Amino acid sequence: MDNVFKEEIKALRVELEKLNEGLSKGKVEKRIFSNADMLELLQIKTSTLRRYRDEGYLGYSKVGDKYFYTAEDVSRFLEKSHNEPFAL
Repeated sequence: MDNVFKEEIKALRVELEKLNEGLSKGKVEKRIFSNADMLELLQIKTSTLRRYRDEGYLGYSKVGDKYFYTAEDVSRFLEKSHNEPFAL
């Protein structure tokens, strides 16, 4: 994984942690992401997003032919994908 991608993941985790804190305190409405939101957020292709769902890496809800993702789904996905730094 290159450093730019790791920094983007780190920034997303910080943003989601803030959102989750607000949710737990009842200050923020629950955020729901569409497929288009996820493609933009993660900067991936549709086929990659589909693979993440199909292989169980990313939780989702399906209504009709539409897929939706909660902030918790995204946070869990990022936590599972996280690699601790090893360079000093």
